[in-house]
Amino acid sequence: MVADERLTALQKLAEHPAGYVAFALRDLFETGVDLSNPSFRAFIRGYSEHYSLDEELISHLPTFMRLANLITYAKLVRAMDLANDQDYPEAYTSLLLKLENWIHNYKASLLSDKLLAE
Repeated sequence: MVADERLTALQKLAEHPAGYVAFALRDLFETGVDLSNPSFRAFIRGYSEHYSLDEELISHLPTFMRLANLITYAKLVRAMDLANDQDYPEAYTSLLLKLENWIHNYKASLLSDKLLAE
């Protein structure tokens, strides 16, 4: 129950405007946040036409990227809470392996400082 409450609190924090941007850009910044990336700058220009987002919030993007990864990691771990003694179909087993790889990658990124580099 406590874990569910913590995940809900993290999700609420992610609803901050910088959190929305972080979730939208998580594929672009798989290996680290680059605030000078032309694709990122184009996204920010377009986003700013519709929503207010100041440069100070953008400077906190690495922190929100880590938060986005933490939330995704937690959701994947919860989704994989399955009985290991089941005889799952091959397609399902293949999906489970992909999810396990994603979990491993998210965990590795959270344990490293890669996403904190600017």
